[in-house]
Amino acid sequence: LKACQTTSIIRFASTDAPTRILKCMDMVKKSNFNNDPFLKSFGVQIKAEPMIVSGRVLPPPRLEYGKGNGGRQIILTPKDGAWNSTEFKFFESASCESFGFVSFLPPHKASML
Repeated sequence: LKACQTTSIIRFASTDAPTRILKCMDMVKKSNFNNDPFLKSFGVQIKAEPMIVSGRVLPPPRLEYGKGNGGRQIILTPKDGAWNSTEFKFFESASCESFGFVSFLPPHKASML
């Protein structure tokens, strides 16, 4: 894809968090899951309100690039989820479609992470 096409797709697909949560809550209400006989037969109930959980944002990983113009390895740390890599080649290429982490530790054991 060309840069302008990628930008258009991202702009179209991105939704801010407050709008996304309202859309999700509205979809759950309209789906009327709690009146579904199949779900009722298993005793499943679904709340329209989102569950509140505590969490934290982990620091971004350092990115290692191959040797730059000066002949040395380049290490960058993304800021706000972005970085400029137009001048560098990755030290070792890899792909990551998405990443997430969920911990079910009780809050008093969070320091173990």
